[in-house]
Amino acid sequence: MATSVGISHRGRRGRVLAYVVVIAWVVISLAPVVWMLLQSIKPPQDVFAIPPKWFFSATVRSYRDLFSTANGAHFGRYVLTSLLVTVATAVLVIAVSVPAGYALTFLPIKRRNLWLVLILLGSMLPPIVVVVPLFELWHNLNLLDTPTALIFTYTAMNIPFTIWLLRGFMVQIPRELYESARVDGAGHVRTLVAVIMPVLRAGMAAAAIFVVIWGWNELLFAVFLTTSNRTAPAGIVATLISDRGINWGKLYAAATTVVLPIIVFTVAVQKHVVRGFTFGAVKG
Repeated sequence: MATSVGISHRGRRGRVLAYVVVIAWVVISLAPVVWMLLQSIKPPQDVFAIPPKWFFSATVRSYRDLFSTANGAHFGRYVLTSLLVTVATAVLVIAVSVPAGYALTFLPIKRRNLWLVLILLGSMLPPIVVVVPLFELWHNLNLLDTPTALIFTYTAMNIPFTIWLLRGFMVQIPRELYESARVDGAGHVRTLVAVIMPVLRAGMAAAAIFVVIWGWNELLFAVFLTTSNRTAPAGIVATLISDRGINWGKLYAAATTVVLPIIVFTVAVQKHVVRGFTFGAVKG
């Protein structure tokens, strides 16, 4: 009895310690976001107050100045461009990766392992290596500084990883589903759309979430490939940070505008991520 009580007591202490560690980690992780939000609604004269002012008259002046077009700012357009590029990229990546993953999983492809290795190498390629070739490519096609260039660039950069991710999900699908559909006379397109994709929804959702987060936050290609049709992260770098100084109030407002939607999106779809990565519990 004493032994079981001791074990139970140690178990409770372990759970309490785990909760303390998790709470501390959450607080540390959210502290910069909370600080950024508070700074974005402070009056300009209070942004650099020493010691920091925790009680102040909140104002949306920084946001009003950020989205005002009177001074030539176009941050609202940058946000819309980010939204367009991110959504279009996610749709294209899933549209290409699902059939590719299907082919690499179920079809008798010669040198399958070689193709998988090449795709893996493509996903490991550092983005900075392809910036100059991509700049020349889009310049020669007269598509430089357009959302189209960003959409196809982002799509190409995300497809290798997404193919590997979706193929990992497809491998866990019982092959009997595929074989029974083929025996019933279904072609590959019908088998993919009517049999595989309904089972793969959780994996597709998880892959799309990763693409959305990557596309929304991407900075390198957006800076090098655009000058006027910028995304929101590139707009922050190009318009709010210069050799003349930094407009900290507008910078905090812009950073909050960019960060909060993706935080809300991630929290809203987290169950799909968990479901996607626990995918495979299909009973035959």
